[in-house]
Amino acid sequence: MPKKEEHISWASHDRNFWTSLDLDSSPFTDWAVTGMFYES
Repeated sequence: MPKKEEHISWASHDRNFWTSLDLDSSPFTDWAVTGMFYES
């Protein structure tokens, strides 16, 4: 099982991904939701 630090690192990575998308105009909002899910 991954260590706590690894989980935090991946959560940060996922947050950086979905927050980089312009949710008001992006045609890929489904990917933003996926990133939000994996961040949690």
